Amino acid sequence: MKYALRNYLWMRKFGYKPCSHTDYTGRSTFTTHGIIRVPINILRIRIRTHQGLQLRKIENTPHFKWIKSLVMGSEDEYARRRYYEYVDTYFSIVPADVQVKKRIKLVASLMSSGYEDGDITIITGRPKRRRRIGPYFLYIIDSAHRSACAMALDHKYLRGRGVF
Repeated sequence: MKYALRNYLWMRKFGYKPCSHTDYTGRSTFTTHGIIRVPINILRIRIRTHQGLQLRKIENTPHFKWIKSLVMGSEDEYARRRYYEYVDTYFSIVPADVQVKKRIKLVASLMSSGYEDGDITIITGRPKRRRRIGPYFLYIIDSAHRSACAMALDHKYLRGRGVF
């Protein structure tokens, strides 16, 4: 299989290993084509806002502060209300109470499982650059809450299954 030079660059930088896999995430089925080691600080999440979809850093999302407070052991009520309002506004198919309970279980599960840095798996797009010589960024296709929890647990890397 032939690749363009720009693909070889990110493949080498992120330790790309070809590995076809099908993931069912509860909402959708994704066929991923490889695994990469992703620095958590370059991840971006698509967030619905009043201005439409926006790419944001993990720490600038409605759920990060709340998840961080859960990890620290002292739940921030203001951050929880903001997350609850976000879910209620943009994801009204599933009741916000159900979503909040699911996230609390996820955080407890990730905290108790003893994952090492780089063991938590997410589904990402292909690494991109804003300009040809600029820094890379990746957008998260699935596992935004898992990524926020990993960041709150001070992980530096995640395992990314890529939908390229």
